[in-house]
Amino acid sequence: MDFPDTRESPAEVLTEIEKEVKLGILGAERSKQSLDREFGLGGWRPVPRFAIQQGAAWCEQSWRSIDDEKIAGVNMATILRETIALIAADFPARALDALFRLTMKLAGHLPAWAHVRAGTRDLKKGYKQLFPRRDQLAGNIITYVRDSTRRYRICTSLLFGATSSVNHFNRLTPVMVAFQRRFLVLMAAGYFDDFWIQAWRDVADPTMSLLTASIHAFGAKVAMEKGGTMVSLSRFLGIYTQLDFFREGKCLCYPTPAAIAKTTVAIQDRREAGTMSEAQASTLYSLARWVDQLRLALAAMQQIIMHRKQNTIKISAVLEAALAHIAAVVSLALPRIVGLGRPASAPIFVWTDAAEEKDAHGE
Repeated sequence: MDFPDTRESPAEVLTEIEKEVKLGILGAERSKQSLDREFGLGGWRPVPRFAIQQGAAWCEQSWRSIDDEKIAGVNMATILRETIALIAADFPARALDALFRLTMKLAGHLPAWAHVRAGTRDLKKGYKQLFPRRDQLAGNIITYVRDSTRRYRICTSLLFGATSSVNHFNRLTPVMVAFQRRFLVLMAAGYFDDFWIQAWRDVADPTMSLLTASIHAFGAKVAMEKGGTMVSLSRFLGIYTQLDFFREGKCLCYPTPAAIAKTTVAIQDRREAGTMSEAQASTLYSLARWVDQLRLALAAMQQIIMHRKQNTIKISAVLEAALAHIAAVVSLALPRIVGLGRPASAPIFVWTDAAEEKDAHGE
């Protein structure tokens, strides 16, 4: 397999490649002939690299390299046997509720020192810290074009764009979090390369130091320039959790401006285009559900799910109205007040005639 296209790769791609060469992640440039000699004719797969810009236009932006394992055919040959278990965006609020309940159970009241702080830690180039086996390198060869010549480099880290990389990387964080909780008794959580922790205010800084040391103990590197400060306004997974009201038995949760902007732009793009593919629908649904903390747009988001099941990319009038409603809800971004230590509310059941009706597909 090869790519005859010799159009110059974007400057951003070439810049990211040079950075990874300096880090020792990418090997020396190789010719097609030398790779054929090493892996055998047809025994290796070139993976084209491109780059995407991250961050909203009004904030700091960066470039991330993506290795297209889909075009290379590697993802098609990947069989997943594991289910990835991830925490939800409301985990900090749930953890705060658990801490409130435990304190009340043990002490019967909130002691004067019962103030909570939380903080985060990020792994430095998360995927790039894990490595494939030597016998897997044949599918770990990136390709790009520089000076009108197609070039190749063997990558010794997980490729960002491979389905298998997601599962492999997801094994690391749960193991570290399990160690932090069970051996160090830390109130910690992890979401891929993002770690979150909460602690009592008086021991907040030593707790953060312990979290950082535990990550280093696994041989992982932390992005020391990010996070590391224990604060009363926790930011994790695009959601702010206000901890100052802990003693009042509540906390506030609301999306960050960046999460709101990202969701708003995604909705606007689809409405202007008048089309939405299955992949775009999945992305938009995830973004909107993340931001809509009050669940005010659940009914409208069902239209996105129904659209995914239909064999069309054209946005219907009903879906257009649903997207308009979601956009309005997202623009409000109302805080969600979460009561701590309170009994769960009784479920509310609603029966309507429409609940039994089937759609045009009989579903």
